[in-house]
Amino acid sequence: MKDLVPVANSIPEVVLNSQEKKDIKTILAVNLPILPTDISKLPDYINVGSKVRDYMKKIATRYVTQGLNPQIYNMALDRAIECGELVLRAELTLSTNLKQIKTRQGMRTDLKKVNEQHKTKTEEIKQKYGLTPEQAKKISMLQEWAVEAAIKQGWENREIPTRAMAIQMIKKKTQS
Repeated sequence: MKDLVPVANSIPEVVLNSQEKKDIKTILAVNLPILPTDISKLPDYINVGSKVRDYMKKIATRYVTQGLNPQIYNMALDRAIECGELVLRAELTLSTNLKQIKTRQGMRTDLKKVNEQHKTKTEEIKQKYGLTPEQAKKISMLQEWAVEAAIKQGWENREIPTRAMAIQMIKKKTQS
């Protein structure tokens, strides 16, 4: 994550009120860890990262709408973009793993006793990752080129990269 301490130190303390000081401490305290190596932990990482991203976005939005200190706005937005990037990369990793789950390939379970080995792909995703079929479908749509393009666009346009942004790029490419 980007080191924002020099930016925070460059803001004269005399111009900061107590809320701004608190927000700076909060922004500096945010530090999402690297992606977990245990794939089953990715959904939790994505949920926590999304909440942190949304909170940083909320702080940034408050500063821009109320015309408050622009340096704090930029710090919060940088953290939100970083969190969005990490969450999107985690979703891409999860997408790759979801695509590798084998289906039952037409096996009839009404003739044999269903055991652990003969779960449907939907059942396995629900049990292993705790995702609904709709969530799994949207995450599975992600492609590496779209995720990288969404992250690049996020940094260039100062927007927070999201799964929706990456999926929108995929849909645009398939339509043209």
